[in-house]
Amino acid sequence: MTLSAKDFWKKTPLTAVEALATNLSNRVKESEDLRDMYLADLNDVETAISLFRADDPETLVDFVWDLDTAPRDDLIMAFVKDCGRIFVEEHFGVRFA
Repeated sequence: MTLSAKDFWKKTPLTAVEALATNLSNRVKESEDLRDMYLADLNDVETAISLFRADDPETLVDFVWDLDTAPRDDLIMAFVKDCGRIFVEEHFGVRFA
C-alpha cells in the first residue's frame, strides 16, 4: 500500500524512532547520574515525532540538526529504519555509501 503525501506524515509507522524514545525513557528511570541528559534527549525525540506528524519537514530537519551529535545521529538512523535511506538523504541531506 502506498501512502499519499499527506498521509505519509500522519500514518508512517515510526517504530524505530518510538523505540529510541522508549530506550531513553528507561534510561531516565535507571540512571540517577545521567537522568537529566536522558530526559532532555527523550524530550528531543518526542519533539521530533511531533514535528514529523505535523507534516513540518523543514522545522523537523532544522530541529534535528541543532541537536547534540549522539541524539542527532540516533534520530537520523531511526528515521532511516522507519522512512528509508532516500527519505533521509532528501530531507536531511545525509549521504550514505
